[in-house]
Amino acid sequence: MLKETNKLESHCSTAKDAKLWMDSICGPHDLDVYGHSDLNFHHKGNRFPELGIVTGFLSYGCDVAININPENNLKGYSISLPVAGHQTLRHDGLELYSDENQGLIVSPASQQELNISSNCQKFQLLIPSKSVAYVAEKIIGKTIQQPIQFDAKMELIRPEMKAWWCIVQQTAKHWQTMQALYTQPQMMKDLEFSLIKGLLLSQPNNISKQFRDSLSAPSNDSIPAYLVHACEWMKKNASERIYIEEIAKHTGVSKFILFAGFRDYFNDTPLGWLKKYRMNKVRLALFDSNNREKISNIAMEWGFTHFGRFSQQYQEYFNELPSETINNARKNK
Repeated sequence: MLKETNKLESHCSTAKDAKLWMDSICGPHDLDVYGHSDLNFHHKGNRFPELGIVTGFLSYGCDVAININPENNLKGYSISLPVAGHQTLRHDGLELYSDENQGLIVSPASQQELNISSNCQKFQLLIPSKSVAYVAEKIIGKTIQQPIQFDAKMELIRPEMKAWWCIVQQTAKHWQTMQALYTQPQMMKDLEFSLIKGLLLSQPNNISKQFRDSLSAPSNDSIPAYLVHACEWMKKNASERIYIEEIAKHTGVSKFILFAGFRDYFNDTPLGWLKKYRMNKVRLALFDSNNREKISNIAMEWGFTHFGRFSQQYQEYFNELPSETINNARKNK
């Protein structure tokens, strides 16, 4: 069955009507108009049918403030980039400025205030939370235990971020021409999947390292048997102290071949691969610990004997401290 995008368009002059329209797209939020200015709200875009991404151009025509309460359950991530004017986001004690060189992501799980200038015209996407989690889990190959949190500031000075916005804007600008190809459901899903995948790759978030590591891992079918055996042996003995000589002995190849294989197939060393495996095992244990077990004990169970170094490395891997993982897991139970 062919699927087409749902065209969206609204023009109104009251805050109530503008709020109701954007509530239907982004989810409940508060809209305040500064002073006695007249609202001149415009929104025009498309809702994609497979993963529910909404793209469009948006302006309010006067100074407004949008307040987001995490208890209101936004539908997803509101991502915007001004093409004229500016906006500011108050988030976690910071005030982030946004213009044509810096976009913003309003995430659904925190208190935020977005102030939009009267001359601000911006390109906006709404990507449902469940769709972002779906793409991440497909790539990583397991359930994401915690809400995905992006850095709120999107700097186009970074080449990968600029490239992602270019793809998004060109898709919206030329959609009338492109949709002839994307009316096939699988093609449409591929497009939406790629946009979300590109966002997860280009914008820092709390699963960035897991996501990138999963993308760089080859499929099991292409991995030589000695590497599969090495990985399985390390998994089985991951709680023990392991030396490279032991891995080579149990796989029946030289250390040179072992290093070359891990470099070519995993872009890592054998012990580097083992550290990633241990880190993920610690993380899963922390999700379930709920503070009933000391973090240092969990770390030691998986071969991390220097707690200070472990805590630093854990933060580098997952963008948060071990204690923050436990706190976030508790909030979501």
